[in-house]
Amino acid sequence: MKNSEARKFIKYIFDSFKKRGNHYLSTNTSLFKNIISIYLTCVKKPEFETIINNYKEEYIFNESRIDKNITIEEQLGIGEMYDYICSFDFYKDNFNIFTTSLILHSKLYSKCLYKEYGGKLRDTTVYLFDTNIEVVDPIVAQKYFNSLIPVSNQIFAPLNETSGGGTSLI
Repeated sequence: MKNSEARKFIKYIFDSFKKRGNHYLSTNTSLFKNIISIYLTCVKKPEFETIINNYKEEYIFNESRIDKNITIEEQLGIGEMYDYICSFDFYKDNFNIFTTSLILHSKLYSKCLYKEYGGKLRDTTVYLFDTNIEVVDPIVAQKYFNSLIPVSNQIFAPLNETSGGGTSLI
């Protein structure tokens, strides 16, 4: 069975049982085991790009429903962030929580009017009037980010070892 045929067959099975209702699905766990077994047996090449694009569309759509103030430019920026995350190669790219956070921030605001503010830590104090939100002082924020660097390096050390010929995590 070809990949596309297996996918269509699995979707047909799942949709057929889904029509019976959530109660039927929740009490019939063997159905899910069988669908997964068919997938693992027949599908030789997962379509990660399709999976990622579907997730990205759903996430951005739901994000804009939650945060009513999100602009089209910010939605496009979220898409840029996801593209960057999905294309990040731990075997080639050096991961550092601080610099990666700045890159993601830059991607988030890359489609906005004042995109030059993306990817940088602010260096001025900010006050949000008419709210109960206190914004952290920029010096405190920088110290906090800096404190995360050793933790990040420790967490991702096995990946750096793998890319340098060390033990594989996979």
